[in-house]
Amino acid sequence: MASLQAYSPIEGLVGTTGMNVKLKELNLFNFTLRGNPTNKKFVNAVEKIVGKLPLLPNSVSSSKGITVIWQSPDEWIIIGDYKKHSSVM
Repeated sequence: MASLQAYSPIEGLVGTTGMNVKLKELNLFNFTLRGNPTNKKFVNAVEKIVGKLPLLPNSVSSSKGITVIWQSPDEWIIIGDYKKHSSVM
């Protein structure tokens, strides 16, 4: 049975091909939010924190440096800069 080995997807690019690759970790957070979009209290509470909540399929909104991506009728992905918005977490 073959064993699993960890590897880097950029292995071999640095130093052997002459390409310069610089990796930098971004301080982004992302999490999934689920709730009832017909519940006005839910929508108002979310919008106070992240801005406009997209309610149409395949829509996105950005406000206050936070991006909200519609995933399904009751699910969104929230993405933002952790250093600027640590209170959201």
